[in-house]
Amino acid sequence: MTCRIVTTIVGIIASVSVIQLLATSATSTNIQADERVFVVGDVHRPGEYTYEEGLTVGDVITKAGGFRHEGAHRLSVHRTVDGKVTKNPAISETLVKPGDTVTAMMTD
Repeated sequence: MTCRIVTTIVGIIASVSVIQLLATSATSTNIQADERVFVVGDVHRPGEYTYEEGLTVGDVITKAGGFRHEGAHRLSVHRTVDGKVTKNPAISETLVKPGDTVTAMMTD
C-alpha cells in the first residue's frame, strides 16, 4: 500500500506519495537534508521542520500544530538508509533522525 498525501495549495489540489516526497526533498536546497525532518498526514501544518538533537515523533507532531482530528492515530517513520526507504511503526517517544518523514494517519 502506498501512502498518498492530498492537500490543497492555493486552491490547487496536490497529491503525492510519501516516496515522491522523500525523493523531492532529497534534491531541495533550502535546508540540507541532515538538518530537517518532515511530517505528513493528519496534522495541521504538514511540511518540513528543522531537526534538533533528541527530537521525537511527538515533538515533530507538536511542531506541525498537532493532530487535525481527535482519536487514534497510526504513526510511522519513513527513513532512507543506503538509498532504500524503510517504513517503521512509531510511538510519540520514538526518536527521529535527520531526513526522516513522520506520518500520522487516522486509524479506522
